[in-house]
Amino acid sequence: MAGDRLIRKPQQSTRVRESASSTASKEHYEPLSKREVEVLQLVAEGLSYREIAERLVITLGTVKKHWEHIYVKVDAHSRTGAVARGRRLKVFL
Repeated sequence: MAGDRLIRKPQQSTRVRESASSTASKEHYEPLSKREVEVLQLVAEGLSYREIAERLVITLGTVKKHWEHIYVKVDAHSRTGAVARGRRLKVFL
């Protein structure tokens, strides 16, 4: 009928949903391998990728690949963010 209106429950905003899901993902993370923890800790100490490669006796490409995995596992988008998240999750001291 022309006069009938459907009453809809207001939808939760996208921003609120994204915020809630990002909060949930901050509480959980995929565990890092032993080597990924070493790489993260050395980055936290201020070493460059090249210095890390020399110290761990691995190639620069391997360091970069470990770092890609770290970003995904701790849900970070920068070196600083990954280190901060690692500390918050007590991945290293």
